[in-house]
Order: sequence, then C-alpha cells, then structure tokens
Amino acid sequence: FESTLNYDRAFGDHRVGGLVYYYMSSYQSTWCDIHGYNCNVNVDNVPKRYQGLSGRLTYGFRDTYMIDLNFGYTGSENFQKGRRFGFFPSVALGWVPTNYDFVRETLPWLSFLKIRGSWGSVGNDRITNKRFPYLTIMNENANKGWNGSSGVTEQSVGADNLQWEKAIKLDLGIEGKLFNEQVDFTVDFFRDTRNDIFQQRTMVPDYIGLAEQPFGNVGSMVSYGADGNISFTQDIGKDFSFTLRGNFTYTANMVKNWEEAFQKYSYQERADKPYEYYAGYIALGLFRDEDDVKFSPDQSGIAGRKVLPGDIKYKDVNGDGVIDSYDKVVGVGHPNVPEIVYGFGLNIEYKGFYASVFFQGTGNCSVLLGGNTPEGWYPFAWGVDQSSYRTFALDRWTESNPSQNVLMPRLHKDNANNANNQVASTWWLRNGGFLRLKNMEFGYQLPKQFLKKFNVQAARIYVMGYNLALW
Repeated sequence: FESTLNYDRAFGDHRVGGLVYYYMSSYQSTWCDIHGYNCNVNVDNVPKRYQGLSGRLTYGFRDTYMIDLNFGYTGSENFQKGRRFGFFPSVALGWVPTNYDFVRETLPWLSFLKIRGSWGSVGNDRITNKRFPYLTIMNENANKGWNGSSGVTEQSVGADNLQWEKAIKLDLGIEGKLFNEQVDFTVDFFRDTRNDIFQQRTMVPDYIGLAEQPFGNVGSMVSYGADGNISFTQDIGKDFSFTLRGNFTYTANMVKNWEEAFQKYSYQERADKPYEYYAGYIALGLFRDEDDVKFSPDQSGIAGRKVLPGDIKYKDVNGDGVIDSYDKVVGVGHPNVPEIVYGFGLNIEYKGFYASVFFQGTGNCSVLLGGNTPEGWYPFAWGVDQSSYRTFALDRWTESNPSQNVLMPRLHKDNANNANNQVASTWWLRNGGFLRLKNMEFGYQLPKQFLKKFNVQAARIYVMGYNLALW
C-alpha cells in the first residue's frame, strides 16, 4: 500500500513545493510452501514487512536561491521492537550567481553557474542475509552426550542492541556552462561516513561459552572522492561540427574500525586500510646466488625447506632476521576495485555524415594472479598437458637466464610443493588498470527531402563496433 501527496506552486519570485509519501508492504514467499526443503519454516513463512513515511519541502527564490528539506522515517522487521524505526533527515542548498545582472555583465563568457551542497543521513537495514538477526535460535536436537544423546544448544546467537547501519553523506557540486554554452561541465566532491556496520565480533572470549561469535554494530569506514564530466562543442561553418566529451571519477575508502583479534604489528591491522585490500609478503626479487641466500633472513619457515637461487626473496618487515607470518602486510598494492574510472570521446558531423568514438579506462587497481592465494600459477600445476602452464614455464629463472624480469621463479621437479614461491606476495601483483576502445560508429543520415518520397520521417545507415581494442 502506498499514498502520495504532492504540492508545487509559484508565487511571483517564489516557488514552493512539497511532497509526503507513505508506504507499507507485506511480502511472503511461496517457496517453502511449494518445495518444502532448505527452509526454516518458523522464519521463512513469516511475511517480510516494511513501513515508512518520507517527505520533502522545497523553496526557491527567483530560481537563484534554492533549499530542499527531506526526511525519512522508516521501519524494518530486521530489528527488535523499539528499534525498528529510524529517522533520516537531509538538507540541500543551491545558488545560481549567473542570475544576477552584474555577473552577466562582468563575466559575459560565463553562461551559467550553479553551486550546490548537501548533507544527509541514510540508513541501511539489509545488513545480513539472515532474517531477524536479533533473535537467538536454539537447536533442540544437538548431539551433547558422550553416548550420542541429544540436547539443547544455541544454533546462532542473536545480536543484542541491533540497530540501523547509518551513513552521513556530504556533497559539494559545481555546474557551469561557458562561452555561449560551448563548454558544459559538472564537478562533485563527496564524502560518506558510515557507522554501526554490522560485523561478526571477534573479541568475545571463548570462556563465555557461546556457540558462535555474535554479530553487532561495531564497524565504521569512510569513503570519499570526486566525480565530473565536461564537454566542448564547436561549429565550423554551416555543415561541420564536433563535440569532445570526458568524464572522470575518483573514489577511495578507508576502514576506520574493524573488530579483529589483537595484531602484534600495526601493518597487519585492517583499520586505516582500504576495504578491498590484498594481504601478502613484499617481494624483493629473486635470490641471485648462494651468497644472497646465505646472507639474507631465513625463509625456511615459509618454504618448508632451504631456499635456493631463483626462489622469491621476501622483505623482513619487522626486522627480526626471520621471514614468517609476521612479515605479511595487509594492504599491499592498490585495492582490487578501481579507484579511478574515466572515459573520453569524440563526435563529428559533416553534411549528414557522422562519426563517434569512445574510450573507457580504469586506474589505481591491482590484480593478484591466482587470487589471494596464487597457487596454480606455477607451471604444471594440473599436469604437463596444460599448454598454458608450459608457456609460463618458458618465461622463468634459470642459471643460464638469471634475470629478475621473468614471470616464473625457479622450477624443480617437486614444484607443486614449493610453498615459498606460491604464497601471496607482490611478485604476483599486477597493475589491473586498462584503456578500452569501448565503441566506434560511422554513419550517414539520409536527407529528409529524399525520405519524403517514401513517406519516411528519418533513416540512417551506419556501422558500429564494440570493445574493439584493449590496452
């Protein structure tokens, strides 16, 4: 059920608007009724219910000063009674200085300029796939006795004091048009601070006797960045014109609080690192010779055996003379999700003919070959018949080719168990950025006078290609 009340009216120089929206929903899946398996009938047969009231009030003066006031009062079944509803307000302000006569006279090349900012609070209730996460679920048929007798245990521990995950969003934007609207641009700077992130606890001691570590609203993180686009249009004579376009987005995040077991060294903590991180050893290259092995920190704990020339050499991060798990660094390289996304393109028109091209790219992104554990990237991992692994094996370190610029370190007959060269490290880290020729199109717009003979309003002939090249 939903209902909306909307109002919008102008009074001379003043413009006033308002909206009130109410909704409630009840949804029940028939999966359990029809199939009757893989279901918790005590939970899955209960309807999913939501309820909310939101509103907006807007005011503008001479289309120069603008203010929007918004609120949401939303209820979700995911929280216990007394905590189900959350209140989320926001405000946005806008100013258009080019509506002043003196600005247009002083800066005639500035066709339009708008400065805007917003602050708002939003809530998230979809914090887990488990319904009613505040409930503790009991198992009445648990095996508790030494003779196989059944008993009662906690199957899952409810999250006490569960509440909405909240985010504060800030945005500052600028929109402009220059030189009789030949140049059109938009730039936004944003920052999101998210608190009360639903996370499994790790600091609850075992002697409490819980069946599992409980969940709670303990995490927090911040994300920030900028986003913008720009276009330039130029007419040359009556028949020729072109448009250049570009867009750019930079976004990064930082975990501020992540509950985890105590870490001996700060570089192994999740806090103050990007969320989409890699963890691994810092590779210094390959061991050059026996003296290099002899006078370097001991790596036998990782390798399970003595390392030899051609094996990967790792950095002793904590300086204790031994390479072990304490030298593994959280947050090596860039995150696995690009921090930079950009694109640029060109459109040309001439006497009915047109051409367009668009490039898309990413940057500040790392890829770890084989994933977080690059096992399988050594040759012959799945047998000697794998042609791709044979290809990798050709680009390897050997005594006759002691190069540091090879894909594969030293190989040997028991390579599948050479743990030293298989652990996640910067040796296997690659730049995940790319530039793609996303699409290209050439065409001809048939003349309207010609098409009238066939009672056709518009038609064109074109050829188009997608994903034509990748760097």
